[in-house]
Amino acid sequence: MLMEFLLAVAVSVDIFLTALSYGNSGIEIPRLCGLVISLAGAVILGVSLALSELLSTVLPLGLCERLGMIILIAMGVITIFKSFIRMVIRKITDSNEKALHLRGFGLGVSIYLDERYADIDGSDSLSVSEALLLALASSLDSVATGMGCGFVGASPFITSIFAFVMGFTAICAGSYTGRKIASLSRDFSWIGGIILIFCAVTAMLL
Repeated sequence: MLMEFLLAVAVSVDIFLTALSYGNSGIEIPRLCGLVISLAGAVILGVSLALSELLSTVLPLGLCERLGMIILIAMGVITIFKSFIRMVIRKITDSNEKALHLRGFGLGVSIYLDERYADIDGSDSLSVSEALLLALASSLDSVATGMGCGFVGASPFITSIFAFVMGFTAICAGSYTGRKIASLSRDFSWIGGIILIFCAVTAMLL
């Protein structure tokens, strides 16, 4: 159950930081929207785990284990790199001297790089449809991560339950904390990347 718990933590770190950024920017995430985000993320993660578990019944066991570890390490590195890119983008975007408009990259990419773009109508409060869009954009990493963990034996059902509960808790805690702090200039989603690499190393040793 350690692998399932760590995977849920890794996913929830990003959700917590998203809610933290929203609270800091004065954007409200209603409870219903929080449930939509956490439920959608848990379902997507569970489905990707189930698919990789299904593939593992067809592919050789040794190959599945190697694929799982490679995917987890790759996603860990990508998460760490994305954290750095986010910090650079936010510093430029929040600067009074120069603004960076990400919408030219497409709405999905914009939300993936800076989740604050999910507030499409600028109402400072997410609607259910905006919450679902945010969940889908934020779950791109979860698909690959779920595939990797499925290959190394993580349970889809248990992981989904952990991800839903921890995800909703992370949204509530992040929103509250974001409203209490004066500014948010750093991105700590790299912590999730470190956890994914740790999961890969743990699976390798077990």
